Amino acid sequence: MMKRLIDAVLISCVCTVLFLPLKANAETERSMKNMDMNDMNMKGVKEDQFGTNEKYKRTIEKYAVPDVTLVDQNGKKVKLREILNSKKIVIVDFIFTTCTTICPVLSAGYVNFQRKVDTNTADVRLVSISIDPENDIPKKMNEYLKQYDAKPGWDFLTGSREDIDKVLTAFKALIPNKMSHIQLVLLHTPADDKWVRIFGLVGTSDFLTEYEKLHGK
Repeated sequence: MMKRLIDAVLISCVCTVLFLPLKANAETERSMKNMDMNDMNMKGVKEDQFGTNEKYKRTIEKYAVPDVTLVDQNGKKVKLREILNSKKIVIVDFIFTTCTTICPVLSAGYVNFQRKVDTNTADVRLVSISIDPENDIPKKMNEYLKQYDAKPGWDFLTGSREDIDKVLTAFKALIPNKMSHIQLVLLHTPADDKWVRIFGLVGTSDFLTEYEKLHGK
């Protein structure tokens, strides 16, 4: 299972180039060509293989989190505001379970992050929000997380189409359809009302640096 997942992630990394902004294509292609296909282990992807660390766009934003109730991978109803405004640093991305392009790459980023940071005990929470709520039911989301050997501290949320669109609109991530979704990661600290918005595929080292900045390390 993990070998097939690894192969799928490698293929998705190459496919992702087609969806990146044109200015980043050349850099991404060079990054992909420099991958060592043999330097893989059975628990995911090698560090920093899922994106370049030079061309992502970083901005500071303010968002009004909508008052919606979503459902996690275990079928539990959760208040989005309570999750995102908790006492923990929150990292958010937007994916869907049948995606074969950007989503496996973003999820590989979460895998590598959990290798470096114990999200079960640390003051950080990883959140993936489905952009395909019609198909992403808790069972599928649970299976998706198991495929990536997700540790505690990584939650996958879905909801009604209306509520998901409210979330995407609030975070300026609304798209015409799921196949045109963007490579976006958001980071938020409870000490501030601002969000770090990262557009593009960021390497593990830079991902950790962004987290450590919020953590005050």
